[in-house]
Amino acid sequence: MRIYVACLASYNAGTLHGSWIDCEGKGADEIYEEIAAMLAASSEEGAEEFAIHDTEGFGDLVGEYTSIKEIAQLTEILCEVEDCEAFIEWADYIGLAYATIEGFRDAYRGKWESKKAYAECLADDLGFFLGVPDTVARYFDYEAFARDLFTSDYYMTNGGYVFNQNV
Repeated sequence: MRIYVACLASYNAGTLHGSWIDCEGKGADEIYEEIAAMLAASSEEGAEEFAIHDTEGFGDLVGEYTSIKEIAQLTEILCEVEDCEAFIEWADYIGLAYATIEGFRDAYRGKWESKKAYAECLADDLGFFLGVPDTVARYFDYEAFARDLFTSDYYMTNGGYVFNQNV
């Protein structure tokens, strides 16, 4: 996970000056130190302001003016969760301000190829058809069950990650 930080004085003068900063294992103060070093190396007078012009590993959660403190906190979370891509999609859905590791772990149900596939697995896990003959169980409408599940209780991201909305 890293950010490209650009010197705005250079940018406004028509030149590009900036650097990629690796964020893993760093707090906000350490990231600020690297930004200060980049600004000090600028050839432009009054190089004091910066903006984030690119990112890697954060999805759409980090923008041009996301605070460095938020970036450091997000990096720490992403290093701790089991599935960064799923967390990013979940945080994008609920809002980064509400995204916690505990909330993610409570809501996350895995990655599925379709809503129907998740519904089939859930029905099996819940034991819907224990003791029911296959000749009867095959008439169960998994499409309708999936539609009902994903109307209010669950949602699936574009990446196929399923989350329970009621936890």
